[in-house]
Amino acid sequence: MRSLPAEVLEIIVQATSTEDQLALCISSKSVNELAVRSLYREIDLAISPAKAVRCCKTLVSNKAAALAVRSIRIADGVRGSHYLQGYYHLVEKVLKFLPRLVELALKISTTLFTNVIDHSVLPNLLRFVVISPPTASFVAFIRRHPQLQVLSYGGLDFNDEFGNIDLPALNAYYGPANIIPNILAVSPVRKLVVVWNIDDPSLDDEARGDYDRIFASMVHASVRYLDVVTKSWSLKLVSAISQSFPLLQVIVLRTVIVDSGGVAINNLYDSLRDALPAFQNLLCITLAIHGRSSPVSSSDLDEEFEIVMGWGDVCPSIDTCTLLCQCHYLVLLIFPT
Repeated sequence: MRSLPAEVLEIIVQATSTEDQLALCISSKSVNELAVRSLYREIDLAISPAKAVRCCKTLVSNKAAALAVRSIRIADGVRGSHYLQGYYHLVEKVLKFLPRLVELALKISTTLFTNVIDHSVLPNLLRFVVISPPTASFVAFIRRHPQLQVLSYGGLDFNDEFGNIDLPALNAYYGPANIIPNILAVSPVRKLVVVWNIDDPSLDDEARGDYDRIFASMVHASVRYLDVVTKSWSLKLVSAISQSFPLLQVIVLRTVIVDSGGVAINNLYDSLRDALPAFQNLLCITLAIHGRSSPVSSSDLDEEFEIVMGWGDVCPSIDTCTLLCQCHYLVLLIFPT
């Protein structure tokens, strides 16, 4: 083993199981370094509270292990646990030992736990995935990391008091639509996956469908992939997309319910057909109803086939479509010979 080149050793280590990597740690110094890098590259502290504590203590005491970490997933402890406050302090301490961290995933259910990122500065952080209450600590953490390239946020809207956050390097955003004006005004986002107030019953259709205002706050020209989840189908959404994002390559529209009093699916199909000439580079359209599972008839497939053929006529760049039957249509251009 010791005579093998480092590149070969690295391939061997990466191909072995965790148990075998632990055994390799004692075989030689060079293999130990490779095994430690592999073992600690991705860490999940959300699996077990006891294992999380042990792992945190290792990262604090073992510099080589801490420098190997590139991705870490952290969840707050069990409510009422006697060690909860101590665990928070331990996690806060660990983050200070991870200067090479690239991806941080946090699942936070209490505002107290957001204190663990109060003073964290991670110079190489590129991806931040978080489920959290919108606290001042959370917003300040994002503001301290303008180099972020991916932000995935599951939580409530920001309060106006938090102001705007400039993320000039951000190229992918996953989260609620209403905070887009706060965080995407200067971001060259290419991938946008947004959820549009599907859990707020107090909003009427007009408030829920303020698509033009939200999209107008963005740098439109950069978006290539758009995935929107709404409570029900919306013709206003289709119109706003065609006006704001003419360079889109992928459009995904999803709804969480079938609203009998809302827009009929055939009207949505017609609206999309009317909007398609606005797109210069569109390659793919996908429509879906979340959690829907219903029988598909041959007449349904025939109808969808005719719709896809009509879309191809008005937007020749399209090459794939997936409609509600979840059948994938490949659009082929046939040139005369």
